[in-house]
Amino acid sequence: MSTAFSEDDVLEAMSEVVDPEINVPILEMGEGNGLIDEVNISEDNSVEVKYHATTPYCPPVFALQISMDIKKSIEKMDKIGDVKVIVSGHAMSKQINDKINENN
Repeated sequence: MSTAFSEDDVLEAMSEVVDPEINVPILEMGEGNGLIDEVNISEDNSVEVKYHATTPYCPPVFALQISMDIKKSIEKMDKIGDVKVIVSGHAMSKQINDKINENN
C-alpha cells in the first residue's frame, strides 16, 4: 500500500506557515527545509512533523502558534490521517507538544 501524498506535498501544504514574531515562512528560515527537521508519512496517511524552535526561549505563544499552524495546514490535505507535530529545542517543548497533540 502506498501513501496518497509525498513529503513534498506535505512541505507544500506548510509553505504558508510563518513565524508570527518575524513574519517569515518557516520553510525559508535557516537551511534546507527551514525549521522542519523531519516529515514521516505512514501507510494509513498519518503524518508526523518534527521541527525545531528558533531559540530555546522564543515566546511560548509563538512556538504554540507555529505548531498549530503546521497541524492545521496539513489537516487540510486530501486523504490525510492523523497529524502529529513535535517541536524540539524549546524550553517548553514538552508542554507545547502535549497541548498540540492532546487529541491524538
